[in-house]
Amino acid sequence: MDGETAWVQRGDVGKKEAPLSIEETLQVARRFLGITYTWGGTSSFGFDCSGFTQMLVRQRGIEMPRDADLQAGWSGVISVDRKDLQPGDLLFFGSNSSNITHTGMYLGQGKFIHDTTHDHPGVQISVLDEMPWTKLLVVARRVKQ
Repeated sequence: MDGETAWVQRGDVGKKEAPLSIEETLQVARRFLGITYTWGGTSSFGFDCSGFTQMLVRQRGIEMPRDADLQAGWSGVISVDRKDLQPGDLLFFGSNSSNITHTGMYLGQGKFIHDTTHDHPGVQISVLDEMPWTKLLVVARRVKQ
């Protein structure tokens, strides 16, 4: 703004790459296993659940809302029955569909990845059919392409 010239090292910036496939996105998600849960976090320094899923969907070139309840109601997703889940689908948890408090991404084979404070805070893989997740799952959504 003041007209001064500044320099950035070539290795500190990168060109925008093509959006990732769902499988590539799930590979990226696994790289964050163990990253500490941080309420309101949206970076590799720490995520919360919806910051984590937002980052993963962004890797596919899609911008979605920040908070879990807004993500579940977003026009960029379609409803999916639990029996029809596919890798990359978003899972939303809470006491009911009007009170969504958590989200994660389905990996396939009954597992999902999420950033949670349950058991040990951080990005972890859980089994959908185990408690408390099986009881708390209220809706699943698939991102439109």
